[in-house]
Amino acid sequence: MAASRSPCLRGGLLTLLLLQLPRLHSARFDVVGPPEPILAMVGDDAELPCHLSPNANVSAAGAELRWLRERESPAVLVHRAGRAQDAEQMARYRGRAALVQDGLAQGRVALRIRGVRASDDGEYRCLFKQDDGHGEASVRLQVAGEYSGCLSP
Repeated sequence: MAASRSPCLRGGLLTLLLLQLPRLHSARFDVVGPPEPILAMVGDDAELPCHLSPNANVSAAGAELRWLRERESPAVLVHRAGRAQDAEQMARYRGRAALVQDGLAQGRVALRIRGVRASDDGEYRCLFKQDDGHGEASVRLQVAGEYSGCLSP
């Protein structure tokens, strides 16, 4: 009796294994941002980094990258097929937001914001999409202005 169940059991296990194959080959990565906020003064430039982990298995060069504000749309920056997608960018970031691509092939990227404004303060989300894999990380930008008051004793 055990011998008659064995082919069914093996067939069922083989089917289960075959169903898992697409998952074994899909991109698996985490998107990691810095644990601490990025500090910037009003008027300065700021770089908000994020990277893929493990960076050896996935390259950001063929991915879609999106930088978003906490709940705002359109995006701060969209990079797809090796190019910035200007039509999908928020008007207030045009000419100020750019992708730092120095480590792109290794899965390291940063959003550079030129001429930081007080309104830039807040959470940003770095989203990566490649093949069947995707992930996101949060990066906090903390903006400070120059202190112009007097200190009292």
